[in-house]
Amino acid sequence: MDKDSIKVGVPDYIYANKDIQLGIDKWGYSGRVIQLPSTLNLKQTIPVKPYTRLTSQWTITVHQYAATYVATFVSQPSGRVVKITGKWTGTYPVKANIISEVEEVK
Repeated sequence: MDKDSIKVGVPDYIYANKDIQLGIDKWGYSGRVIQLPSTLNLKQTIPVKPYTRLTSQWTITVHQYAATYVATFVSQPSGRVVKITGKWTGTYPVKANIISEVEEVK
């Protein structure tokens, strides 16, 4: 079984009681960091005229999780069993709060 061809689901949601809902099996098993682009909209267009000042305060809330695991894979059709242990970490951006002010300066 080639470890590089294994696709796994990672935690998609972690409930308050620490139960885990796994996402679809789309992540390649890897020892390196893999990430998807954020689903938060972090773009903001603000027109700024001459002699004005833009002040912007951004607060981004993220949840960080870590888990140790034992994954059991069974090769088809040979039935060969491979167990892999490891540690998974995930960071989920959940909210962005942006406060911007434009003021005249002279």
